[in-house]
Amino acid sequence: MRNFKQLFLMVLFAILSTITANAQTCSHGFDWTKLIRAMIHIESKGKPNARNGKSLGVLQITPSAVAECNRILKKKKIKKRYTLEDRRDPQKSKEIFIHLQEHFNPEHSLEKATKCWNHGFYVKNIKKLPNTYYHKVMRQMSRM
Repeated sequence: MRNFKQLFLMVLFAILSTITANAQTCSHGFDWTKLIRAMIHIESKGKPNARNGKSLGVLQITPSAVAECNRILKKKKIKKRYTLEDRRDPQKSKEIFIHLQEHFNPEHSLEKATKCWNHGFYVKNIKKLPNTYYHKVMRQMSRM
């Protein structure tokens, strides 16, 4: 009986871990997992302490992106706030990415997601920007 309980708890833990991991990269029924994984590979090769200028972490998040994410959360009356140090945490980096995408890219366009991430969320005429980064991310996604 004891072995059955242990086995049951292990299976339950595995199921809950999978559900939690999926929920953390999904929003409004859209799963950002593949895009995020490809971008992480391109941006930092998965290194949480990767730095390029003011950008930091697996997704190379800028201080202005953290501030913008916190403004969005405040506007939505969500108490959670991110710190600049949170950029070193891969899970929190993914959360920041998703909050920003849900606000600026509610249509879940992968092209818009990559362009906004690469050029900024307030760039005018985003459709006219080059697709270089987008194509790089799509190639990486196809390899995963």
